[in-house]
Amino acid sequence: MTIIHFSVHRFALFRSSQINTTSFCSTLVLRHSKLGRTRTCPPTSKSCPYSSASPRSFRTMASSNLANQLRKHLQEENYSKWGFVIYRCTYESDDDWARFMENLNARAQDHLEIYEGLDLLDSLELTVRDDREAFDGATIQKCRDHFVDWVGSAEGRNSEQPNTPAIPTGWDGQPRYTFFIHVDKDSLESVVRRAPQPPADDMEGTGYVNMMDSKWVPSSDEETEIDLDGNLVTIGEGEEEQDWQRVAIWGLIPGIYMALLGGDLWYAEFEKPPHVWVES
Repeated sequence: MTIIHFSVHRFALFRSSQINTTSFCSTLVLRHSKLGRTRTCPPTSKSCPYSSASPRSFRTMASSNLANQLRKHLQEENYSKWGFVIYRCTYESDDDWARFMENLNARAQDHLEIYEGLDLLDSLELTVRDDREAFDGATIQKCRDHFVDWVGSAEGRNSEQPNTPAIPTGWDGQPRYTFFIHVDKDSLESVVRRAPQPPADDMEGTGYVNMMDSKWVPSSDEETEIDLDGNLVTIGEGEEEQDWQRVAIWGLIPGIYMALLGGDLWYAEFEKPPHVWVES
């Protein structure tokens, strides 16, 4: 049995004193639709307070709520860190990799600042699996195997969340322990060469990474049932794999992270490449 050794790099972003956030309706929903992104106020609202808001002020209000929700989640669960595990699977240029990480850090800081959540940088951890021998050219499936083993390992149990009795995995846990990021040559170049560079926005999601749901499994059995029209249909037949998709660097932190808390938006937003999931 071969044991893969990897180095873990922790990237410290800028620190800031805690910023007071403004509250707004917590049931605001941001979704993609076939016709584009929709902004939906709760059905019980008599009027939408955001109808006359500018794009940036709307974004600030929505983002502040995300930051509040993340703070509450971390405090209630007694979690000491959040963020993603990143697998570096291309090694042609260390300079390009450094630019990629600078881009990721800049996007995270920019969005957390807009979300009035710079204090969350203190607990944000981006853990990079950087081992050329183990991961150069590695498929996302190979990285999944390594990730699953790590989540269940002694290292994971003892060092990741020391204030909790067990690593919180699955849909009821942290996205950090269910989803991981895979960076291959094309996704790296999309970020450092094709996408607008910070501080310019990349709202189209030109710069992306591959993300995998490590818990996804296909249906084990096909079942038949009667639909509402009285037709016999087969459930599970020809099921599309929903294990990985492309997600944009723009809005990855904290937008995608918070969208994954609970897991339902993974399926609501899922589309195969070349589609890229973008959260503002």
